[in-house]
Amino acid sequence: MTPSRVVLPSHIRWSGDPVYDQRDRRDRKLVYQQVLAEGSDDVRYFIDVAALADLWYEMPLPASVRDVWGPWLRERG
Repeated sequence: MTPSRVVLPSHIRWSGDPVYDQRDRRDRKLVYQQVLAEGSDDVRYFIDVAALADLWYEMPLPASVRDVWGPWLRERG
């Protein structure tokens, strides 16, 4: 279960308010976009695979992120 309130570290969220409400779909998408694009080991802490699969086609992500995560998600159904 994802915590409802997430505070992204400064190496992911460089400026602005780093606090997000994961109950809000828009906030959840923003967190996932930022963590996938900027995080590394942070993925283990901030990303829920089922939620990622649910949001996958709604998020604008760099091709490098899609190239890695797309096949991984497809393998897991």
